[in-house]
Amino acid sequence: QKGLELDPDATFAWRSLGLSALALYRPGDESPRNLEYATTAIDAFEKYLADYPNDEKIPEYLMSTYVNAKKYDDAIAFIDRRIKEKPDQAAKLQRAKVTILTQAGRLDKAFELVNELQGEERAQALYAIGVSAWDKVFHDPGTLDFDSRTELVNMGMNAIKQALDIKPDYFEAM
Repeated sequence: QKGLELDPDATFAWRSLGLSALALYRPGDESPRNLEYATTAIDAFEKYLADYPNDEKIPEYLMSTYVNAKKYDDAIAFIDRRIKEKPDQAAKLQRAKVTILTQAGRLDKAFELVNELQGEERAQALYAIGVSAWDKVFHDPGTLDFDSRTELVNMGMNAIKQALDIKPDYFEAM
């Protein structure tokens, strides 16, 4: 941080600052200091990518930091920006978007977007949705009424069935 204060044009240093903050960040720790590390890493990675948009690794670090910090909307907004910037990576980024929505518990939205995926990517996303639906129904029974649970079970079963339709030998889905 001090180096960037002394030489603001040294934009390559944002990468190092982001990686340093990321190394200090501990997912799940909600203390203000730890959340500051996540914010610093996110800010530094965003600034680095503004000048070095072709870096392949930093977007992965940035997305994982967003997700670990439970900033799901920011992660999705970042993916949407990257799809516009790098349309050749749209399929991979759409898969990441479905994964983030699944982790955020937005299974209905993830299930809608899964239709934009193809082949094995789609099968894996459908499987993840099915597993997440089961997990929510099994571990959070008190937060869902009967109709909501039934709807979630049906969505999960439908997702698993579609995954098996795409990939009949999908052992995990079986």
